Amino acid sequence: MKTHKYSKNVSSFLLKGKCQLFFYVSFFLLSSTMFLYSYNSSHLHTQKEENKAKIYYPKHLSKLREAVYPRVIHYIDSNNYKRYNKLLIRGVLFTYKNSRAKNVFFISDANKFERIPMIRNEKGVWYYIFSPQKYTDMIPGKKIRYKFLVDGLFEHDITNNQYENDGGNRYISYYYLLDEDIEPENGVIFIKNQSNQNNGVLFRIYAPQAENVSLIGSFNNWDSEIDILEKNKKGYFEIKKSLPKGEYIYLYQIDGEIKLDTNNNNIKGHPVYNRVGYFSIQ
Repeated sequence: MKTHKYSKNVSSFLLKGKCQLFFYVSFFLLSSTMFLYSYNSSHLHTQKEENKAKIYYPKHLSKLREAVYPRVIHYIDSNNYKRYNKLLIRGVLFTYKNSRAKNVFFISDANKFERIPMIRNEKGVWYYIFSPQKYTDMIPGKKIRYKFLVDGLFEHDITNNQYENDGGNRYISYYYLLDEDIEPENGVIFIKNQSNQNNGVLFRIYAPQAENVSLIGSFNNWDSEIDILEKNKKGYFEIKKSLPKGEYIYLYQIDGEIKLDTNNNNIKGHPVYNRVGYFSIQ
């Protein structure tokens, strides 16, 4: 049985097309993978000039070859849920290189010099991502003083030319938080370590289009003229209150309209307002 010349040409054309398609798809996937996982020290070094936070995964930081100057990054890791209750965080990356060290801790005045273990990658670089939004007293211009505790000995950050005498004839590094370093949280945020018997509570809501926001609740007899929130340039309204231990319910009044705090998952029924936000201070 003879095969028509036209059929041979069609078969050859289709085979050639499939090979080209396979080549292009393979090249695209390979290129995408190489681009995604090709971040190294050089990318982090140039980030300071770009003034733009890149998105990093554990794979990227595991390949970091050298310690780099502190800078802001976006970091995606499933372990972030344990500490921040979300997958992606924005924070300041601190690094230290010592392949022989067994234990390295990040210590700063921002967390009352608590020993926070740093993670060691396969290149001997230790890293820690400080997330300013978890600290309610973090504001732009805030000075963070920090050191590395390396196998029981303190060392300052040699990648950072900002350091000072710690009062004990040693150096301590410092980093100033920039406006872009701060990513405020919404909702009810408890401020710990208050000197008095009452507890500090920060109420914050993102409402960039609003002009006036007030807080009403069981703590102010639902009076919208008592607790007026202040608006910052990022569009967040906030107010700090000092409250004793107990249970509280509340709502926001935004430009005259009563609104439920959608950032608070604790909701209770109310005979007048239908649904209200709830929180307790232990």
